[in-house]
Amino acid sequence: MLAAGSALACTLVAPAAQAESTTIPCGLVEAGTIHIDGITSDWDGVTPIIPKVAPGLGAAPRTLGVKVYCNYDDKSVYLLVDVDDDQMVRTKAGGAEEDHVQLAFGIVSKAGELERIERLRIWPGVPAQKIPRALKWEAKKVPKVIQGEGPVGRLKPLKGPPAIEVYDAMQQRGYALELRMPKKIIPGYRDGAPLKFAVFVNDSDGSGKEKQSYAATSAVEPGSDLSEIGFEEGHSAYNELLSDLKLSESDVFFNKNANVGEGPGKVVAAGKYLAFLGKGYCYQELATARKDVTDVQLVQLDASTFAVAARIIERSASGNREVLRLYKLDGTRFQPLFAAEVGKEQGKNKLSVKAEFVKKGKGTDIELSPEPAQGFSEATWRELPAQDIEPLLLPWQDKKTRYVFKGGKYEKSEK
Repeated sequence: MLAAGSALACTLVAPAAQAESTTIPCGLVEAGTIHIDGITSDWDGVTPIIPKVAPGLGAAPRTLGVKVYCNYDDKSVYLLVDVDDDQMVRTKAGGAEEDHVQLAFGIVSKAGELERIERLRIWPGVPAQKIPRALKWEAKKVPKVIQGEGPVGRLKPLKGPPAIEVYDAMQQRGYALELRMPKKIIPGYRDGAPLKFAVFVNDSDGSGKEKQSYAATSAVEPGSDLSEIGFEEGHSAYNELLSDLKLSESDVFFNKNANVGEGPGKVVAAGKYLAFLGKGYCYQELATARKDVTDVQLVQLDASTFAVAARIIERSASGNREVLRLYKLDGTRFQPLFAAEVGKEQGKNKLSVKAEFVKKGKGTDIELSPEPAQGFSEATWRELPAQDIEPLLLPWQDKKTRYVFKGGKYEKSEK
């Protein structure tokens, strides 16, 4: 069974550990709507997220409140961090225990795994004390950061390569930090995919850990479940998909960003379905029930493209078989690249095949190895080899077999 939603959409393409991971909603706006001036009125009507505050034991009451807003247009992502704070602790040095904001950008591999976190730390300026804003990057390739246009606007047009614009302004209580980030230089940004990203606000009421409070959209350490910016179109498609399939967030058991044939997007396995989301979505039923989908993973085909590998139990009156299937997206359809029997079960009798994905250059080979039989033997085995897919390897007659990706499909290696 195959279905597609949003008409041909698939062809488009501290302790911080206590912070709760979340999605930062990001709405689409017309270019020129947001000005990087520290004035929050541009954001009227935009719904923020409000990270939970963890107050220090020695911090003053009502010490911190944070609201995070996000918008985007064709070229840039806009961010407002509105900090309600009872007092500012700042020096020109910009220390770790001073008031500041940390922006954490997740660098995700092509297989959808978080490889590292790059950070931009911003200490807001305090004009009354003649303390300027301070910045510090922790990144392999440091994007250029410049001053935003400010309340009076920009006197001269920008020239040169794209740069992140930032402007901070003191408020009646606390400060507002505003950014315009060109998509092409945002660390970890991929068009059509969510951006792994977190905001961490440190509030100081004095020296010492007990005087530090914080609010964060998620933990920001390596290995943490980093929050992400959910761009309006992609977030809407995700919600529509779950609604269409009559599923909930708890039914999603695989969720990775990857290009599986039609550009970058989100690969999702939910319930008994496999889906791909870009600006819209398409999906396919993998099995008759969720319990019959035993594994889903991404397999690299070349430098930029992946296949989805799923192990599926197919049930019948005469017994069950387990099948390994690989799919690649072609337009709005998941096209099969490879299929092989990897298990057979009749009562207490069982045959199984070990399936391994072996990296070879920029691609991946499939290696199948028969495992010892349970109950079955050469004398009692009466089944004919499968005709529709690669047949089950039998331990009494077959050896390890390798398949290589060649000419757009997997073929048995003769070596």
